[in-house]
Amino acid sequence: MTHLGRILVWFQAENQIARDSGPNLG
Repeated sequence: MTHLGRILVWFQAENQIARDSGPNLG
């Protein structure tokens, strides 16, 4: 997996966690 691929996967995971943990952030 390329470095960019890892960043994309991490970004998606962080985005999901943010949506799950903080719905107030919108």
